[in-house]
Amino acid sequence: MKKENLKELSPDDLLIRRDEALRDIVRLQLAAATGQLQNTSALRFARRRVARLNTELRQREIAGGLVKNALTGRSAPKIAAND
Repeated sequence: MKKENLKELSPDDLLIRRDEALRDIVRLQLAAATGQLQNTSALRFARRRVARLNTELRQREIAGGLVKNALTGRSAPKIAAND
């Protein structure tokens, strides 16, 4: 997956791809722990893929003036106003 391709994806698609990549990491870690992983560099590439997706999501948050975690569905901490 090239960086140029990430810019063309919608935020929902980025989140879906990130979730898939995280599942791949868990699957690869399990295979590595049980000695079934043939290509050990696959785990490294999967972690990099997640990092690229997270970077693109965060860049969009910053560019849109959004608060942290706005695109991920998590709520930002609320600051109570003391009147």
